[in-house]
Amino acid sequence: MQDILTKSKKQKKQKNDCTIFGEFIGRKLEQFDDRMKTILQYQISTLIFNAELSFKFQLPANQSR
Repeated sequence: MQDILTKSKKQKKQKNDCTIFGEFIGRKLEQFDDRMKTILQYQISTLIFNAELSFKFQLPANQSR
């Protein structure tokens, strides 16, 4: 039982590059006021949405809707 708990704790502590980058972006966003934070969150979400859309449908990455 102890081995399971130890393994679970180690898995939670391990961070990959995406997790580290997400925390970096979070710290950067904290520097802005609420309005700018909302704008940046929208732009980041839109960027990711467009990347996913172009990947799934094989469109050029810079092409919008």
